Formats: sequence, structure tokens, C-alpha cells
Amino acid sequence: LVKRELAIDAKQISLQHIPAVAATFTLQNRTRIAIASLHLAPSKELAAERIHECESIMKKLTSRAQDVILAGDFNMRQSEDKTTEKLCGGSWKDAWKEATSSNPNKKFTWNTAENKYFDNPPRNIRFDRCYVKSEKGTLKHFDLIGNQPVDGNGGDYLSDHYGIVVKCDFASSDSPLVNDATSSDDVTSALYNTTSASGSKDGSDAAALRAARLHKYENAGSFGATVPKKRHTKQKEEVIELLDSDDEDVNNCATSNSLESDRALAERLQREEEMNGHHSFAESSASQVDYSSVRPGVLGSLRDKHAALQPDVTAQLSASRNGVFATHIRAGVLSDTHPQAWSSGGWVWVKNPQYANDSKSRVDSKDDVARMSTEWNSLKKSNVKITHRHLIDLATKHNVLHGKWLLNIKADCVQTDWPKVRNAIVGGKLGLVAKISDAPDKRGHVVCIYCPNFLDKDEVLRIRKAIRNDVGLERHSILRFKLDAVTNANIYAYNSALRTTSYDCGGKDDEECSTLISHWEQCTMSEGCKRCYPCCLGRKPKNEDMFSITGLKYAKATAAQGEKVTLLREPENKHDPNAVKVVNSSGQLIGHIAKDKAAILSPKIKEMQEDLQSQNLKKLVVEGTIISVSDGYQQSFKVEFKEI
Repeated sequence: LVKRELAIDAKQISLQHIPAVAATFTLQNRTRIAIASLHLAPSKELAAERIHECESIMKKLTSRAQDVILAGDFNMRQSEDKTTEKLCGGSWKDAWKEATSSNPNKKFTWNTAENKYFDNPPRNIRFDRCYVKSEKGTLKHFDLIGNQPVDGNGGDYLSDHYGIVVKCDFASSDSPLVNDATSSDDVTSALYNTTSASGSKDGSDAAALRAARLHKYENAGSFGATVPKKRHTKQKEEVIELLDSDDEDVNNCATSNSLESDRALAERLQREEEMNGHHSFAESSASQVDYSSVRPGVLGSLRDKHAALQPDVTAQLSASRNGVFATHIRAGVLSDTHPQAWSSGGWVWVKNPQYANDSKSRVDSKDDVARMSTEWNSLKKSNVKITHRHLIDLATKHNVLHGKWLLNIKADCVQTDWPKVRNAIVGGKLGLVAKISDAPDKRGHVVCIYCPNFLDKDEVLRIRKAIRNDVGLERHSILRFKLDAVTNANIYAYNSALRTTSYDCGGKDDEECSTLISHWEQCTMSEGCKRCYPCCLGRKPKNEDMFSITGLKYAKATAAQGEKVTLLREPENKHDPNAVKVVNSSGQLIGHIAKDKAAILSPKIKEMQEDLQSQNLKKLVVEGTIISVSDGYQQSFKVEFKEI
């Protein structure tokens, strides 16, 4: 898009817990477009979740631009069309209907009668769609692609889905789009030709700047990648704009004066590069450091935490007037007016302005993060069986010590609960910095309250107690602590078999939050136990949770009320890696738990099994008791976890 449509600004939009990739583009004719490629929840049973995801993406995009394109695998069936039309209202246009007048020959993108990619019965479904919201944009064309065999003789297709191609004209009358520029020289020529008629110096300057930036990105390997040059001690790193930021101020500047906004951004990043000491984001290093293994989002987070350590003239003001500042929610996006708060990369951050003077003050080094990421990638390629302990050891070795307590705030409570966290940070009752996702997911807003050094158990435990006692949140719940090193390694519950959190604290067995549990250590149930700090709780990890689950479907066997059944994870299931099957006392398969329930239960079982393995216990038995049966197809039952 940057090369063909001559965008003069591009910003990735952070979509927390939403299955899509999105960005805003400011075109050469000053039109600003938000575009998202999505992949909504699969299976017929998750229709409600798809609508929720779609609505969340729509709100996020329309808060960024008036012209929006939303395309991808919606996974929607024909039975959901009316709901989708209601969601879209009259402002969103269905590209297939608008550009083809609902041509049936271009409707279905999943056609198992022709495309034998999988051995499925013949079905036609319009999974893949494109919706456009624009007052001035015009849908010109819609077609299917990839709908012919690769060899042209009825053989294999590229995918089980056909692709779609949509052309939409956002050109204005005084500044037409140029469609055929494919190199830096072509871009320069095309832009000069486009702007010369109106004599626009801004357009000419933008053309020269964009050509230079394109040339730089081409040399780096891909547009938008943060690929710093290897450098020596006194050589400054080339400034390349990070595209993981959602800085609306920068975005808005680009629409009024592209050249000035780019220069301002470059100067700001350059100042950050020139900061000295351990507060510096870009550090001077005698040895060459490879940053290519560090994800852009990690660099963005590091930048925000380093910025939090800089002196702030508003510190005295904000400390005395916390109650004056308000949070706002516009188009579903949270913002905070407090002078110690700022928005960046899909998060609202807040800092303690006095924390830089604290003896515990520190932030992970970008060089250290890069070195750990490089060694982690090498470890993954080896034949070593990786455990959570490897991550602890790597983080300690490379001094990547930041971590955070994780909690969730419900969307309808965020304007009362988030200020409690924010004011506790500013008032020095927590740590250096905290952040909250600016848009909620199904669990609410995600909050991260950072600790400078996970090896300092006293400080980690102090902050956990402050969350309970000073902030007044999560008084009776178990909170979990995740290392930044684990986040940097891109390890999450949905994509890794490794445990994602290292500490927990609180809950039924420790309502006063007096003990920190280290999950990579073993409990000796005695004084000096390494697992429990500062003293042993004298317990093994108990799994007292009780679940009420519905949606058990009969298979080869049936179960009666009061009968005991056993639940087994089935990660080898090719349709669903979270599948949980249910068997009777004879081991006969009764059925599977519904996918939405299994998605919650399966990771929990896996986590408990890892805990038990670390305690040298043999296995975990997950038993259920049937408590009701209805119409022979569904039954409700409770599940109890037992250790052996």
C-alpha cells in the first residue's frame, strides 16, 4: 500500500486479544484509512463470540479513521447474515453485494464440491468477506482469487479457502492516486507528477522523504521492520520509526504536515537514543548486538518504561491533585488525563514520578533483552527439553529482570478501579509503572503492575500486598506474576506448553498475601523451603476448583445421573488442540466438552499437570459427577481435580 498508493504515514493499531492485524494509512491525497485483516472465532457454536470480536474491531477502527476497510475470514455462516447486517447497520457496505450486485458466482469462498483440499462433504459457505465504511470511497470491483487448481487440471488448490480481491477508490478530485509506482525512483517521479499540477511544495517534500524512507526500508529487508544497523561504540544507530505505537498525536500531525511530523518523530527518537546512563533506551555497546530477534512490541514497551524514569516537572502538581484528573472512554477506547499517564501501543501507561530516586530503580537494557532473545532462539533449535526453569536462568544470566502482576478490571468498573491503580502508582505505593489495555476483551481490561527485579522477592511481595491493602483490588484472589523475559520470548498460554507465570500469591490458602509461591522451585514443606517465601505454607498446590460445565454430547456410551466420569486432555486432536474428552469408568468415550468450555478447562488442566510434575507427583485425575441429564443430548456436571 505504501508503494502503490503512496501513503505518507503508516501506523499499526494495537488490538489486544482481538484476532486481527490493523493499521491506519494516510494516503498522499490526505485520505486517512484504517484497514484490518481478521480471522474470527471458528465453529458454528462460537457465533456469539464472532459477533463480539467483530464489534470490537469495528469500534477500534472507527475510532481511528472515518474510512475503514475490514476484510478476512469471518467464519460466518448464512444463518448469521441477519445478525451481521444488524451489526453493520446502514453505514457498512458488503463489498460482494455492492460491487457485484450479489453475484452468486462470486459468493462462496469455501466450496468443497470443487476444492477437495479436505475430505469434507460438499458445502458452499461465504466465510471470507469484506466490509467498507466510507462516505467518499467507492467500491469498484470484487472478485475471487485462488479459485483454480494450481496445476490447472483439477489438482490441488493453494488453500481450502478462496481469496477475495476488492478495489475501492478513495481518490479525491484534486489529488488522484497513482497505482503503478513500484520502486523508490518510480514513487518519487509519480508523486512529483501528481503534485506538480497544483504546485504543492508539501507534496513534493513528502515525495522526496517517502522515497528516501522506502529506499531505507528496502535495504532493511521489509517495510515497517525495526532493523537497527550493527554499530560500534561511538556510532549512532539509524533511527527507524517503530510501527507498534498508537500515538494519535503523531498520527494527526501527519495529516496536516507530513514532512514536519516525520522530522519531529525522528528528532524525538534521536533524543531518546542520546540519553545517558542506565536510564538510556539505546545503549552504547562495544560488542555488536543483534536486535533482529526482538519483537517491535517489546521494543515499544521498553521505550515506555525507560521514558517513565525521566525527570518530570509535573510531579508535584500531579501528586497533590490526583482526584482532579479523569478517565474517558470514547468509541470503546480508554484514555486518562492525568499528567503522569500517556497512551502508547494500545495501552494507557502511568508512572511514579519519584521512582527514579529510589534505590531499587532500574529498567531492563535493550542490549540485554536482545542477547537473551538470541540465546533463547538458539535454545529452541537445540535438542534440549525446555522447561520454565530455563527461562528463569536465561533472565537471570542476562539481567532481564522486570516482571508484572497481572489482573483484570471489568469494562463497567474501569473508570472507578483504574484510577485506584493509577493514584497508587503516582503516590509511590506500588512500583515504577503500570499499564492497562485501552480496549477490553471478554475478561475486561488487562492491567500490568510492574516490579523492577523479580529476584527481589521482598519487593515483589510488597507490591502484591499493596494491590490488596492500598489499592483495594483482588483482596481474595490469587494473582499471578509473569516475567518480562517470558513475554519477550512470545510465550503465552494459547501458543506454548510452557508455564507462563512464575509466582502467585493470595487466594483461599493465603488471604493476607503473606507468601510468595515460586513455581520453578519444589516445596519441601519445611523451614527454608525455596518454593514458599518468606516461610513455607506447608502445602502442595491444591486444585480445589469446582466447575459447572454444560454441553456434553453422547458418543459410544452414555452416562446416568450421579455417575462418575473422567476428563482427559486430547492435544493431538487435529480439529481442536484444546479438546477435552469424557470417558466412563470403563474407559469408553462418552463425548467431548463443548469447544468454548474446553478452551478454558484444557489450559488449566495442563497447568496443574505441570505443577504436579514439578512436585514429583505421579498424575492428575480430573473427575466429574453427572448431576443432571436433559433430552439425551446435554448434561450438566461438576468437575473436581484430585492429586495422586
